[in-house]
Amino acid sequence: MSTQITTSFAQQYTAGVMLNYQQSVSVFRGHVDQEPVTSAKNAYFDRVGSTFASVATTRHEPTQYTDTPHFRRMCPVKTHRVADLIDDDDKLSTVNNPTNSYSRAQGAAMARQYDDTVIAFALATAATGEDGTGTSGTPTSNADHDETAPVLDDWLGVKQRMDDNNVPAENRHFVMHPFAYRLMLGATPTGGNQFTSSDYATVKALVRGEIDTFLGFKWHMSTRLLTTGDDTRCFAWHQDALKVGMSSDVFGSIDVLPDYNFSTQVFFSMRFGGVRMEEEGVEEFDITTSGS
Repeated sequence: MSTQITTSFAQQYTAGVMLNYQQSVSVFRGHVDQEPVTSAKNAYFDRVGSTFASVATTRHEPTQYTDTPHFRRMCPVKTHRVADLIDDDDKLSTVNNPTNSYSRAQGAAMARQYDDTVIAFALATAATGEDGTGTSGTPTSNADHDETAPVLDDWLGVKQRMDDNNVPAENRHFVMHPFAYRLMLGATPTGGNQFTSSDYATVKALVRGEIDTFLGFKWHMSTRLLTTGDDTRCFAWHQDALKVGMSSDVFGSIDVLPDYNFSTQVFFSMRFGGVRMEEEGVEEFDITTSGS
């Protein structure tokens, strides 16, 4: 086996992992705001608050100025890596094939890492202020869901709170545990199941086994949500309320390591972080999933 890994070979591998990463089932990729950053450690994002207009009372009056509030959030940026060693010539010969098991495994690992990062900062205390020394509390938590039968009013409460806070109606999302989907799809409340009725949902939910769009939210399923005791911490969010700072989207490398019996290392990394930009655009919704 040659100990030289060509640039072309490495580029093909990187492209293959990136393809699999993009095609892997990431709940949040494309549904949160993403911005490139160059910071080595922490990035800072500013959010402009609401302001108001004044009424002109006379002609040629002096211009009235309104101070526009600005709020700053700190986004910790971290490197995420996945690597493996290959010492089989036959396996190495297929590494640059986008369908090979290494590309699929590493692409999927990065997709999960992206989701885990978003889930963590969505419900965490956010660092605020010019230097990130301030803090902003976690999103409002809804009451625990009834384990035996869904109550539509619980989900309506989430929608109302976002409406009350003037969260834009477009680009709202809801991520739920699979058990919540089971409750919703199997519910038989008085008057019929509004979750599965075509009068309320955009797809035939029972036919496809999913809920796509309901109450103005795009619905997603995840098994990676955080838990507290018997509760799973599901949540709703607006796309602009969660921001990912992407320092390095993709870096792939294939190298021969003499110190490891000339095994070939396949390596993939990304550097990114994230922060919740506003509390009004995120609503935690705990569901009891013990025994599910």
